[in-house]
Amino acid sequence: MDAKINSTINGNSPLPEAFRGDLSQGSLAVAGGPKIDVELVSLRETMSRMPARDLDKLCKILDSDPALERMRHSLMKRTGLEDISPALAKEVAEEIASHLSPISRPAVAILVDFYFGYLRPFPDITETEPLQSLVGYLKNLPEWDVVLARKDGRTIAACSGQVVDVPCALGNFRIGWNEHTWVDKDERTKGLGAAVAAVFSARAARDGAIGVVIETDNPYLMTTDEAGFNHEDPAARKSFWVDDQGQSMDPFQRFQFWGKQGFSAIVGQDGVSPAPYEQISMDLGEVGSCQTIGLAFQPAKEEYKNGMPKAMYKAALLALQETIDENAGAYPDLVRTMKQIDELAGDTLKLVPLNTPNIDEVLIRARPSKEGATETDIKYCEEKLKDPSISEEVRDILQKTKIYLVSSQAGAE
Repeated sequence: MDAKINSTINGNSPLPEAFRGDLSQGSLAVAGGPKIDVELVSLRETMSRMPARDLDKLCKILDSDPALERMRHSLMKRTGLEDISPALAKEVAEEIASHLSPISRPAVAILVDFYFGYLRPFPDITETEPLQSLVGYLKNLPEWDVVLARKDGRTIAACSGQVVDVPCALGNFRIGWNEHTWVDKDERTKGLGAAVAAVFSARAARDGAIGVVIETDNPYLMTTDEAGFNHEDPAARKSFWVDDQGQSMDPFQRFQFWGKQGFSAIVGQDGVSPAPYEQISMDLGEVGSCQTIGLAFQPAKEEYKNGMPKAMYKAALLALQETIDENAGAYPDLVRTMKQIDELAGDTLKLVPLNTPNIDEVLIRARPSKEGATETDIKYCEEKLKDPSISEEVRDILQKTKIYLVSSQAGAE
């Protein structure tokens, strides 16, 4: 059933509570900057209009065409954002659609246009996924979707993610995972990012999620250069975090943005010790975790407004990682992280808004949890590999992990 969304939203405010129903198409007038009217579209619903035979054929085309992955790598080495142009997206879409029936071509055009828009804001290739992976999510994960904001036939903002079922000894629950939210560079500061993120959160809450999580960069795990934390001169700090494409990657600006949406850092009972978090790697098939990020939470239910039981956080952490690899519990970095969570005092965790003035005090305290992590994980691999009862799949994970960790350790020396 279509959901008609005709609301005015300030860039600092959540979507009105009136939002209900499955999103297929609707309109959203966004305020907080120059007025802009956009059409909201569900990518899942768009792709569902393709005949099953075409969707299967699309998956085969994407899986069997190495040129598409080479294109992705080539695009990520671009010298300017213009290299990922709408014109090139149209050319790629037409090439793919030529192998499908005419009824599927509009959906393919929207899909590819979205994908090129998705690549533009993420200059680090490890932050993006191949097109075939995203289509696979739409085909195989019933709770994964992308909310598209489109104007003049183009996607100018989007929010992708899923709702995850979490088994827990305290009672099973659901949690939303906002995986990527982005806005085209020319359309920023108009409230679009807040709008599509709010739509995602509203849909997750409607579907029973206790709240939504996002991954956040922790600047204190990325650099020790004081220039990166110079709040007395925000312009200089912002300049420090500008990437090679001239885009601002200032994590503190992101904290302000997400804090305004109601996201908070998850901390121990002392109110400042961050709950450990790592994501097992998706980096081009390599084994090795991303250690520079943390997890933030936007509660949707009243009982979690101030925090959550530690057992629920651990259960959510495992369930989220199992969406990446069903054997996530075998990864040494996740084993270490779970142990560090157990070492936090008490049975509950608190929340600290990301835009709180003293968020630095929380962020910097994540550093000790990463000290000696590589050595600890190598030792875990060595001890676990001595166990003859582990499966071949887990043994392969541990062997690859050890090789990766030893080589990365050697490279750092």
